[in-house]
Amino acid sequence: MPEGLEPVPLIENGRYSAYAYDLDFMWRWVITRDGEEIQDGCAISLESSKQSVQHVLAFFGHVDGQIMSNKQTT
Repeated sequence: MPEGLEPVPLIENGRYSAYAYDLDFMWRWVITRDGEEIQDGCAISLESSKQSVQHVLAFFGHVDGQIMSNKQTT
């Protein structure tokens, strides 16, 4: 995560957290799972950062659901 910048919390959801950083010319967003960075990206605004994070978390939620289903059937 960028040093010296204050993170803007976007989401706290179970194992997942997301933060954004205002770099003046763009926003950098970061998603962590269990405290480990798993995805990051850039956006032109804070609102588009939130939308990007929501899309990525929807994917990870789907993957997590498949993993849990596979564990239950094995």
